Amino acid sequence: MDDQRDESVHVPHARRTGGPAARAFVTRVLAARAPPQPPRDLNRMCLLAVVLGLVLVFPVEEVCGVGRATQGPVFSQEPPRQVHFTNSTGVTVNCVADGTPMPTVTWTTQDGRPVEEVMGLREVLSNGSLVFPPFPAQRYDTQLHATTYICRATSAGGTILARPSQIRAVVVGDYEVQVYDQLVMSGNTAVLRCAVPSYVREYVTVTSWVHDDTFNIYPSLHGDGKYHMTPEGDLHVLEVGPQDGLSRYQCRTLHKLTGRAQLSRTPARIIVTEAQGSLPPRISERAGRLVAQAGTRVTLPCVAQGHPPPHYTWYRGSTPLTPSSGVWAVGGSLVLGGVGVGDSGEYICVANNSAGETRFSAHLLVTTPLSVQVTPREVLVDAGGRLELRCHVSGDPVDTVTWYKDGVTLRSGGRVRIRPRESLHVAPVDPSDAGVYQCAATYGTDYAHAYAHVTLGAAAPQLVYRFIEQTLQPGPAVSLKCIATGTPTPHITWTLDGFPIPHPHRYLKGQYVSAHGDVISHVNISSVHVTDGGTYSCTAENSAGKVTHSARLNVYGPPHVRPMGRVSAVAGETFTVTCPASGYPLHKITWKKDGVRLPMGHRQRVFPNGTLVVEQVNRKNDDGIYSCTASSKQGRSDTQQLTVRVMVAPVVLPFHFEERLQEGDRVGVTCIVSKGDPPITFKWEKDGRPLQEVEGISVSSMNHFSSALMISRLTAEHSGEYSCTASNDWAKKTQSSTLAVNVPPAWLVEPASASVALGGVVALHCLAKGFPTPTVVWRKETASGEFAGVATGEGGVAGFENGTLLVSRAERRHEGRYLCEANNDVGAGLSKVVTLSVNEPPWFAVRSQRQQVVVGATASLTCEAHGDIPLKLVWTRDGAPLPALPRYELSDREVTGPLPSPPPPCRFLDVPGPPSGVGVVEEGARHLTLTWTPPEDSNAPISAYIVTFTAHDSQQPPDGLFSGPREVTVEGDQRRVRIEGLLPSTTYEFSVVAENRVGRSQTSTPLRFKTQEEAPSGHPQNVRVVPVSSTALQVSWEPPPENLTHGTILGYYLGYKDDSESEGGAYNFTTVGVDGAGVTTATLAGLRPHARYSVVLQAFNSRGAGPASPPALGTTLEDKPGAAPGHVTCETVTSTSLVVTWSPPPPRQTNGIITSYRVSYSQLSSHEDGRSGSVVSEGLRATLAGLRPWTNYSVSVAASTRAGEGVASLPLVCTTDQDVPEAPARVKAVVSGPRAAVVSWAPPSSPRGRITRYTVHWASAGSRSAPHTRRVSPHFTHLTLHDLSHTAHEVWVTASTRIGEGPRSSVAMVTPSHTVGAGIWAVGGNLTAAWKEDVSLPCGAVGVPEPVLTWSHERLEIPDTHPRFTVQPDGTLTLTDIQRSDSGRYTCTASNHHGDDSVTYNLTVLVPPSAPSLHVTETTASSIRVQWSVEDTGGAPLQGATLHYR
Repeated sequence: MDDQRDESVHVPHARRTGGPAARAFVTRVLAARAPPQPPRDLNRMCLLAVVLGLVLVFPVEEVCGVGRATQGPVFSQEPPRQVHFTNSTGVTVNCVADGTPMPTVTWTTQDGRPVEEVMGLREVLSNGSLVFPPFPAQRYDTQLHATTYICRATSAGGTILARPSQIRAVVVGDYEVQVYDQLVMSGNTAVLRCAVPSYVREYVTVTSWVHDDTFNIYPSLHGDGKYHMTPEGDLHVLEVGPQDGLSRYQCRTLHKLTGRAQLSRTPARIIVTEAQGSLPPRISERAGRLVAQAGTRVTLPCVAQGHPPPHYTWYRGSTPLTPSSGVWAVGGSLVLGGVGVGDSGEYICVANNSAGETRFSAHLLVTTPLSVQVTPREVLVDAGGRLELRCHVSGDPVDTVTWYKDGVTLRSGGRVRIRPRESLHVAPVDPSDAGVYQCAATYGTDYAHAYAHVTLGAAAPQLVYRFIEQTLQPGPAVSLKCIATGTPTPHITWTLDGFPIPHPHRYLKGQYVSAHGDVISHVNISSVHVTDGGTYSCTAENSAGKVTHSARLNVYGPPHVRPMGRVSAVAGETFTVTCPASGYPLHKITWKKDGVRLPMGHRQRVFPNGTLVVEQVNRKNDDGIYSCTASSKQGRSDTQQLTVRVMVAPVVLPFHFEERLQEGDRVGVTCIVSKGDPPITFKWEKDGRPLQEVEGISVSSMNHFSSALMISRLTAEHSGEYSCTASNDWAKKTQSSTLAVNVPPAWLVEPASASVALGGVVALHCLAKGFPTPTVVWRKETASGEFAGVATGEGGVAGFENGTLLVSRAERRHEGRYLCEANNDVGAGLSKVVTLSVNEPPWFAVRSQRQQVVVGATASLTCEAHGDIPLKLVWTRDGAPLPALPRYELSDREVTGPLPSPPPPCRFLDVPGPPSGVGVVEEGARHLTLTWTPPEDSNAPISAYIVTFTAHDSQQPPDGLFSGPREVTVEGDQRRVRIEGLLPSTTYEFSVVAENRVGRSQTSTPLRFKTQEEAPSGHPQNVRVVPVSSTALQVSWEPPPENLTHGTILGYYLGYKDDSESEGGAYNFTTVGVDGAGVTTATLAGLRPHARYSVVLQAFNSRGAGPASPPALGTTLEDKPGAAPGHVTCETVTSTSLVVTWSPPPPRQTNGIITSYRVSYSQLSSHEDGRSGSVVSEGLRATLAGLRPWTNYSVSVAASTRAGEGVASLPLVCTTDQDVPEAPARVKAVVSGPRAAVVSWAPPSSPRGRITRYTVHWASAGSRSAPHTRRVSPHFTHLTLHDLSHTAHEVWVTASTRIGEGPRSSVAMVTPSHTVGAGIWAVGGNLTAAWKEDVSLPCGAVGVPEPVLTWSHERLEIPDTHPRFTVQPDGTLTLTDIQRSDSGRYTCTASNHHGDDSVTYNLTVLVPPSAPSLHVTETTASSIRVQWSVEDTGGAPLQGATLHYR
């Protein structure tokens, strides 16, 4: 996809796996641990391999897909740049991409929003195709059918964007093309333009002009001396005279999408005027900008009006233009035969005559198609390296150059630099930079792009998971884990305080590669000991680098130092070692050398964590025995020794290749180690990679301290950087040198001869390789036989960096021999001579002409053809070859000089030709004016014109009107006639013949014309009005008589008004369509129920409405009342009855005759059933009886008609009067002292009013004397009685309202004594509370000694530590944030050694009801019926439901 070009469309995989060796290795490992598997069952083997990877390390990724080679996505079929289609055809836009793995194809809009399916308008197929099916015009959506879409292909290799596709749907419809008359002074140029409606102008082209219905004029290079049609479709008529005023012109157009060809509706004419006196030239064109593509023909119009007719001169800038093979003038217009980039610039037209001059300027911009290449195409770059991509853009001009990475726009900043816009630099490269890079260039709608795949070569490891520091006691298991990623796959090693991990049976190390390519490594310690403490490090390493993470494992215990053995240090470098001490906590760690504590000098440093650093190590001072000691604050310590041997690293001397080496030379270098302890190993690399076996390269070892590289015959492939690495067991050193092999030029694309048509585009390619890169120069042979440099950038010739020479507009002067030279100063260079031939295809300067001759005379027809010889001319007549008759004589003549003048026209006398251009210039319903154009091919005067016309409609005219053919004769000097007595909306066929003294002409082309319509003179018949509902009437009628419609009935005006209350008022009109012949119906909706309406109808056509029909009456059906009764009031009669009164609904909302009223009532805040009801009354008053005293009731009233019950009034709250209360409940008496008792009770279950007091009554059992009484405030429900005797007492309680005292409660017995047992005076009972509220349960107790209180819930004692239940000091149990599970039986028990007592509460927690289960039971056209059920009411009767719908 080096060059992905714009396109416009108009509508009329093999995958690579791991190598064989890797696959065989994994298969062998698995075969030892699993039953044999068939080779195709690779996925199951991969699964087992991952399991084994917990304890084995092997390259699972090579077989299981990790690290599998990928190929980034590429488009094998890319969507076009522009897609135009009609709503009747639809279109499918294909987008196909390949790659490994197979990419996923998706579509987005230009702003990045995903494209989703829109039913019936847009579909996205699974194969990536975007489908726009045919759709009706009313469903056109700009957001779907006139927008830009982008196809994206995404895989593991990255994301690539296709060129944006501009989708345009065109709704097919009728349109007309017009040509308008032009007023022109005699001798000047007339310009006729084809006016195409703006909404189709983009898709309609002008193909030709028709002159007087018979003569076709097509676009031409030079015109025919009289007519010149420009590429834009304009017709220039040169040097107009009076005869041109007799002609008629029409333009013929073609719709590119539908293929529809049509003529302009009416012909236009040129109105020729004669100027009075001199007039300076005047140009109507305005200065503008013209954009043309290279190689196309351009016409710069310049038409001025003046007298005398002006003379035209063209300038490019300030330089006058003279006619040439590529530039000429037609009239005042300038024609450029095939423009190139060099033709861009400002062009000035100067029109002058004796009266003055005027100027017109136009700026021409010549574009060449955009082409893009990105180099290099495939890039392998290491992490941390530098990525450079170059975008080569050819074509002109260029608006924007944009870079993308995986479909996302790149901008300069951070690691990315785009400067200039064609260059992309990324440094340092990150692993996330791998993917697909694209460069896109645009100019207007032109778009080109190319891509490059960037693959990550080597990426230094990164740790994506690390273990943390831990401190713990001995005994538990410990797991340390590191996860690393990198390219190539890194390997993880573990150390403990810088030394290898010990290998006791308690340690288990494992490492494996995950499905995502991550390396997972761990160290598991089954039972940690003190000796396992220390600093653990995991190091991930590959060829690109390494990364280390360290953290301590602290195990409580005494100090312990693990044995260290022997290590080596490299002379001249820094030596670092950490004391492998364990135990926690440690007080300090010290180092000694040969018994002397360190540090002893500035080169030695000891850190608190036990690390010893020795800088600039040397054998004399640093070789020896070291010891480290770890100690605790308790005085315990441990010591171990370390033997350090100082070794010398290799030192490699620099080496260099000779300069200016050429292919075929021999070269060699020697890698010498001047210092270093043996044994020494040598390794050679080229460009950072191991040296491969290449022909002509040999490596030999001269002794133990040198290695020689020899190349016997240099080639271009040997160029690069060579590195020699010398290593011993302790260090390695590298020296490098660059070898540059100069290579003479060689052809990559050898020049070849080419030919091109005159005005065409041709490219001469010349591309060479070599080192340094060769320079390509083009030369052209001159008349003297020498070759001179080709001037590029002008005259349509352009040169490119890749050596291509482009001629965008071939002319005769471009023909000849060209020399391409490639040179890089190595060798003699390359050159080749090629020939460019410019061929001129046949063309006609005059494509059509007319001649008139006398009958019997000789006609001479001249055919002038241009082009390269030999030319073959063929004559035809009416599309067929000329017959072999002696009257035809053919002769050919080759003319090299000026062309001879055409023979003068001839004339002969005959009957006149038929008139043409028959048309109507003025029309009415019963008349019209007909015009025509006289025949041009008769010299005899026209004596008369005969106009014949006949009606062609089927309807019969009224009596007395002539219905057959009619003729009207007009004088020969007339060109029009007014015809009266026609019928409205009737099609007539008109024809005209001309008559002279020789006879009558043939009939003109018949003209069919329909007279205008006239408003109907009859009204609709048989109007009937029938009610269909309470708000709708159906109106039906028949059309007016056919002979009174006077045109096509377009519809009816349906008028209606409410006639229920008065005769006055205006009609409301609505428009209804026509259903067809016969009875027509319409429904009037939205009317008032039970109202009488008056209905009238008027028919109308395009000219207006006819008379109205007589009024027809209809009454809508009754409906339920639309308003509630008003002034609803209620009055208390007794404690168990209410009287409700009301007034009727407003008269206009009764919607019928009121038959009854329903009074509905319900008890408020009641949890009991059966407390609601209704009463039906025919009057305006109702009594509600059997109610509860002192109770709130919700009362509403609804009116009813025969259609049903209407809306109810707003609820009115009414309260019944008070009554005497019921008796208090649960009376209880307990002994509180030797002569005292506490009496308690619960309020009446039905107070029947507001409680004003309680009265406590008590008396000795069996006593006949009056009882003692004491009144208690209604706010208290207990009382302490004093001074009681040690006998049994009866106690009871009554309640009172303002009406009076209620009945006595049940009697409670109490006997005071000196021993006061535990007693609870709280009465308990049933209690209801709402969810998440707080509740208090009193437990008032008495007793001597003070009793102990305990609470239980459902017989389970409530603990003191309960998070939500709290017992207060007075014994009250407080429950906070109660839940449904808190419902149940709560018991408080009081006890002392004299006895015990208890009280019980039954708590019910009310929660919100569960969600209803909704069911649809019935549907109609405008309603649905639903039912629902509630599984859980939450513990209380439902108060109502709210229905939501949308």
